[in-house]
Amino acid sequence: MRQKKPQQVRAFECQVIGSEVLAEGPFTATEYALTRSKARYLYYLHLKDCWEDVRFQDIKVTPVSGRGWCSMAQLAAFQRTADARGLPFARIGMKVECDGDPGFIADKNDSGNFDVVFTHGQRAGHRGNCHPRWRMKYFREDGALILDTGDCAPQTVVPEAA
Repeated sequence: MRQKKPQQVRAFECQVIGSEVLAEGPFTATEYALTRSKARYLYYLHLKDCWEDVRFQDIKVTPVSGRGWCSMAQLAAFQRTADARGLPFARIGMKVECDGDPGFIADKNDSGNFDVVFTHGQRAGHRGNCHPRWRMKYFREDGALILDTGDCAPQTVVPEAA
């Protein structure tokens, strides 16, 4: 039996089209998910609380390609959060493990934590608000462990390869 290749989290630009929800134009947001359908659903959940007449089929989803994961402003805001938490090596798109479930860092949030999209385990496909120093493991692209925070105290630090 062929082994399934782990899915990669991708960035998708989402917006409402063909709807009179917003008079000033479409609300655009970047969602991080395993598939286009999951990105559409995450965006729909964000809008559904505020605008009940949003229809799922009116959401346009476009994969973000060529320009990387996100805008320069978003990268700068993320880097400020990572630096404030004492994790200057952390990056959007970095492989992590939060409380035993693997995923990727998708963004930071207003609480100073990281938004992680989980790829496997009990929370696969979901986005979680994860404290950067509680039961988090950070990995390089080659899979080598950089930092294991355990219960807030760093336990393992592996120097980055040059």
